[in-house]
Amino acid sequence: MKQRLAKVFVVSLLLSCAGFLYAGDFWNSKEVSQWSEKELLRVVTDSAWAQQAMVAFKGSQPSVLWNARGETALCEIQEQANATRYAARSQLNSASTTVLVRWESALPVKLALLRLGFLGDSPAPEKVSGFLAPDPDNYVVSVSGLPPGVVVAPAGELAPLATLRRKSQDPIYAELSEALNAGDSAVLRFSFPRRPALQLADKQVEFVLELPEGKIKKKFDLRKMGFGEDALAL
Repeated sequence: MKQRLAKVFVVSLLLSCAGFLYAGDFWNSKEVSQWSEKELLRVVTDSAWAQQAMVAFKGSQPSVLWNARGETALCEIQEQANATRYAARSQLNSASTTVLVRWESALPVKLALLRLGFLGDSPAPEKVSGFLAPDPDNYVVSVSGLPPGVVVAPAGELAPLATLRRKSQDPIYAELSEALNAGDSAVLRFSFPRRPALQLADKQVEFVLELPEGKIKKKFDLRKMGFGEDALAL
């Protein structure tokens, strides 16, 4: 009975979220409940809120990977871990890869993830509500697809390296960063304050992550990021 009620709750939420601002994009011309699996995947991988970006890795630098205080000489486990990361970094010398930059806080992304089973087959209504609830304080942007062992700095220390940039305005710096495991790759998540808020008048915003290993840059067109009654769904 609880599972049936949960499904009814989820479907009712999806039915209430219809987009209509920009003709031509299915997310603004079809109800969420009518999105096909292919369209759901497109929302989270190739849409106004999710874009691929190319990152070129710099040459391997052993001094960055090895503990500067010489602690590896005292800790065999740490030494082995550093050696493994160094080997992975060496293989990426002057290499490049494609990563996915996505606005995790955007409602259409959350709705697509929900229908793709991100919360399981029959999530509890309160869990669905919490997942879909807007964050009034932060934009959340993720970077996924980074090879393991490439980023050597602790995830919690990466926030100052990530910015949202608008023309002729000060950049917005991330205040929080974290890392999640996703199979054979890493996912980095960055939280940016909503004050100052992004505006349609800004036209474009560029996400920039300046890692020591390489720079990731991706521009998003704010004028295409409307959904339903929200002129900006971020």
